[in-house]
Amino acid sequence: NGCCRSRKLAGTGRIAASPIIKAVHWALATACAIAFLTGCAAFDFDAQPPHWASRDALFAAHRIAGIAAGLLAITWAALRIPATLRPLMPDRGNALIRTAHIGIAALVLAASASAWIARASGGRLAELYSLFPTYNLVSQSDSPAAYTLFALHKSLVGILLAAVAIHILAALFHEFVLRDGALRKMFGSTNEKRSHGDGNTTIAAKRGARDDAINVRPGS
Repeated sequence: NGCCRSRKLAGTGRIAASPIIKAVHWALATACAIAFLTGCAAFDFDAQPPHWASRDALFAAHRIAGIAAGLLAITWAALRIPATLRPLMPDRGNALIRTAHIGIAALVLAASASAWIARASGGRLAELYSLFPTYNLVSQSDSPAAYTLFALHKSLVGILLAAVAIHILAALFHEFVLRDGALRKMFGSTNEKRSHGDGNTTIAAKRGARDDAINVRPGS
């Protein structure tokens, strides 16, 4: 199924992500951004929450986005792992990129799970299956494990931010230094060559029009 599989780009030495992988990638990025921003707003007790949302509403959004990010991280890793274990490139460059992606997904899942389990510790099991918080954001379990897990959650978020920053810098390096179109491809650009069967199909419209003009001869 072409929508689920990555494809090898002819003459580029790179693997193009499938539409599903792209969709999950951007959904995960969006969920992480929402979780981070709403979490910062909800737990910044030195600042007033925005007029359009209460602190508890922000915390609920933080929780839902965090759970969604964890589930999307599992999905993203599941889509990337098979291709990572199957060597497609002699230089293993794509396997390295996928391994980095799986590492980011693991960080997202660990950050999400640590807070989720911490909220449910001390016998508050309703937090495990409730999409919305069953206790307000300042409610803390008496379990010592909860404090350890919340500290771990905070540390993992910091590590994740650093990993995402490196990920973005790497994407910019590919786009503006290596000029291999990696960033444009993740935004859905199809201005690239791809292989189909035994032949190469050029899908850049301008290049196709130019080739047609060259090949047309009078009287043909």
